[in-house]
Amino acid sequence: MWISLFFIVLFVFCMSYIIRQHKRLKLAIHLSRNAHFPITEDEYDAIRTVPDWKGMEPLTEEAKGYRQVRLLTFLAIIFMSSIVTIIIFTDRFDAAFLNIAYMFIPIMSLIKHNGSFFLLQKGIVFQGFFYPWRSIEYYKVEKIIKWHDLYGYHDKVNNGYKLSIKVKGKFTKPAYIVISNREVLDKILKDFSKHGLLESEENKEKTTKKVTEQ
Repeated sequence: MWISLFFIVLFVFCMSYIIRQHKRLKLAIHLSRNAHFPITEDEYDAIRTVPDWKGMEPLTEEAKGYRQVRLLTFLAIIFMSSIVTIIIFTDRFDAAFLNIAYMFIPIMSLIKHNGSFFLLQKGIVFQGFFYPWRSIEYYKVEKIIKWHDLYGYHDKVNNGYKLSIKVKGKFTKPAYIVISNREVLDKILKDFSKHGLLESEENKEKTTKKVTEQ
């Protein structure tokens, strides 16, 4: 009995999370239409995202990234619904089903849009979600030169800039994009500065040290 209850609670939590994330993505699509950056084709092309490192495309419901998220959302709902139905109505439970339950969290983490970055008056759209300026803790810029973790993945990535953004309240590693053009990066940083967004203290110390050594 308690096993079935556990799976029902887990299922409700996962479903509410997936629906909430999908709504946030829909909101980001709507808000990105009013973005003041990127605008030009060169600005879109300068923004490179994992895993294929291609230039960013507009965030729309017709875009490949959104279609993938929608498909993953549908498959996740079907998968989790099937598992819970089997457990509740057949009263079948063994170690295999417990292992499947552990897969719920990784499945939820896959349902996200990795390829988006837009600057708005009230915040940013990043990785498919909208974040107001006050929710961003700091940003970090790294030059992608030889021996950097990202060097060698793509010609447009080499000698570009890794831009990481830390969101308040998130304990995961900061997400990032790659900016291949210094001029485009400067536009972004100017906007960050305008809205009071600070660079990470660690990164500022490294930059100061390099300048001092020179």
